[in-house]
Amino acid sequence: MDKGKKTIDMQAVLIAENFKSDFKQVQAKGPSCLMPCVNVPLLGYTIEFLIWNDIKRLVIFTCDYAKEVSKFVDEFKAESLSIKVIKTSEVPTVTSVIKDLDAKDLLTEDFLLINSHVVTNINIHEAIKAHNKRKSKDVPMLMTKLFIRCPLESKLRCRQDMLSLVSNNNDNQILKYESMVDKKRVKINEFFEFKRSKHSSLNVRLDLLDCEVDIVNQNILSVLEEFSNFEEFKDEFINHITSSEIIVDKIFMHEVTGVGYFSKITNAQIYFQTCMDTIHNENRLLKSNSLVEYQNLLLEQTDNINYKGLNEKIGSF
Repeated sequence: MDKGKKTIDMQAVLIAENFKSDFKQVQAKGPSCLMPCVNVPLLGYTIEFLIWNDIKRLVIFTCDYAKEVSKFVDEFKAESLSIKVIKTSEVPTVTSVIKDLDAKDLLTEDFLLINSHVVTNINIHEAIKAHNKRKSKDVPMLMTKLFIRCPLESKLRCRQDMLSLVSNNNDNQILKYESMVDKKRVKINEFFEFKRSKHSSLNVRLDLLDCEVDIVNQNILSVLEEFSNFEEFKDEFINHITSSEIIVDKIFMHEVTGVGYFSKITNAQIYFQTCMDTIHNENRLLKSNSLVEYQNLLLEQTDNINYKGLNEKIGSF
């Protein structure tokens, strides 16, 4: 980042064990956030992403692997990023983490919710700026979700990532979020008839990937306490908010442009492709001195990973 750029006063929150993915060929012992990508744990790329975007505070929630996560954080020595590891009694979910933040008096401002299986160097300054602009105008808002445009034929896209997103062109409010994993078509006719009276310009997108980087308003706690225990901010939660006649605050989308590199590791094939891309893009993805130095260390987790069948996947890319 350029010298003199103003630091973003926003803490990041990461759930170290909330890793829902299909790894039939890769089996790791330990937290998925420490699974290596080119001999660097995925958590290392998350830390690098935060450093690039001038985030200064990170809170990591973990249940069974607090010792391993803390060890990596200490070895990484991210001097410009303050990292706090919180051990929970149960596997943390989005709802439990936000309630825990509040209980520990750490929910004093809007925060960045990130996922440790995202390897990227995207710039989120404009997204935060748009979020803060809406907030300054007192727009009722629970969060801003980040998306990137990704062609259907991309090697870094799979069925698990497919989604249809309907938003209002006037203000980018999300009106419908629907995962397409088990669906062949999107049923939107009735939805359009219902929404047309309230929204004059609707936009349907099938070419977006959910970055799983969310800028969350601190007042979301009241919604989580009143309604169900949501595990993630996707279909169920978003459509619940959209259809509610009680909840005034809504959810907005931001499409990140000028993307350098983005990969969301959700299966073995994308994991392997990301490893290959990381080798080729080392100059773009490994700029932090602490990360480059850590890459030279031997990770204990490497011996606990079975790569059986990965080489057979090469031909499918």
